This record gives sequence, structure tokens and C-alpha cells, in this order.
Amino acid sequence: DLIAPETTLEGFLIVEAGELKCDSKVRALFAASAKAAAVACTGDEAADLSGMLDAMLTETGNSLAPDARDTLLELLGADRVLSRAEVQKLLIYAGPGTTISEADVTAIVGDAAEMVVDDVISAAFTGHVTEALRQGDRAIASGEAPQSVMLAIQRHVLRLHAVRGALDQGRNADAAFKGLRPPAFGKSRDALSAQCRIWSLAAADRALALTHTAIAASRHTGADDRGLCEHLLIDVARLATAGRRT
Repeated sequence: DLIAPETTLEGFLIVEAGELKCDSKVRALFAASAKAAAVACTGDEAADLSGMLDAMLTETGNSLAPDARDTLLELLGADRVLSRAEVQKLLIYAGPGTTISEADVTAIVGDAAEMVVDDVISAAFTGHVTEALRQGDRAIASGEAPQSVMLAIQRHVLRLHAVRGALDQGRNADAAFKGLRPPAFGKSRDALSAQCRIWSLAAADRALALTHTAIAASRHTGADDRGLCEHLLIDVARLATAGRRT
């Protein structure tokens, strides 16, 4: 398990770790020490989200249609800060004192877990190792399975490979992006364009091979999924860093 000192406060050292198992040696070491303590911080569950939602609705005088409530709770993840931001965005859209419909929810609220995975990919494919690991921990804490994160990385590598390959064949940017399914628009296209400037086709080939190996190990060898995911993030981010330096 990887942990790193985050900050000091009035003589106390606070150490933050990812999700540690009950038999983790690091967790046991802290729990057994007279000078340290291990404090578990769990992600939000349905009851926690429901309570937070009720409190925010009361503040603004809004209400939710039953189907809207079910849909909203499905979209929110275990990250409290991100969930609050999504609900706040919905309340601003609806206006105070209104009844919020399911159509309002689907029009405004994004899939929180999916957005967290997007942050993982953005950090990894721009070469920010520490941030990629931090966002990876956040995604898993929000309920995303490590294998799902690796599959998202694989999908992104395939898109990056397709665009980079088309550009290397002499196509212009519009033609290179035209073949993507699903299409890339707006910020998504801008981010992918920026990544193409630091990723070569050879690097994308290498990332594809690493991703395939990690996913295969996850499925067939019984290896630790979280460890495989972390190593993959490090490898991808290092490939991107090497591209920035060339």
C-alpha cells in the first residue's frame, strides 16, 4: 500500500492512504501504536446521499418527483464534494421552490463516477503521475472498480491511437477526428488534440500493449486489481512525460 504525508497541523502528522484492507500491515501498524491512530473514511452510500439531498432541497424549497429522485441517486457517486456540486448545479438550473423532474436531472446532472474516471485519464495521458494516482484512488473510492478504470484507459488509448495514426498519414485534424465513434466534441476534442501533440504512434502502441497485459492479468491471474491499475497509470503517465520532453 502506498501512502504519503499530506500535511502537518499543530505538531500532528496526517498521512492519507487509499482504501486499505483490514489486514493491511500499514493499517495495523498505525492502529497498534500508542502515538498513532488509523481512521477509516468511507464513501457515501445511498442513505448518506439521500440525507444530503434532502438537506439541500430544504434549503432552496425544491422537491423531487419520485422518478427524478431515483435517477439522481443513481447518478451520484460516493464522493461527497462532487455529489454536492452536481446537486447544486441542478438546483440552480431548476430555480428555487420548483419540483424537479426526471428530465431536469438527465439534462443537467452528469454521471459523477464517469466524470471522476475522466479526471484519471486526463492526468495520466498528460504525464502527471501523482495526480493520476490521486484521481485513481478517488475513482475507486467513489465505487468504480479498478478493472473498469483500466478498461476506460484502454478505450482512450484506442481513440488516441486512431487520431494519432490518421495525423501521421497526413490527414488534417478534422479528417482525423471524423472517424471517431463516439465523436469527440468541445473540451473532449481539445484535450485529445493536446495529447496527440505529446504522444507518438509508437508510444500509443506501447500503451496499448501495457493496457492489454494489465487487463489480461486482472481477468486470468488473480492479481490485485488495484495494484495493476496503479502500475498501469504510472506507466501511461511516464509515456506521456517522455513525449513532453521530446
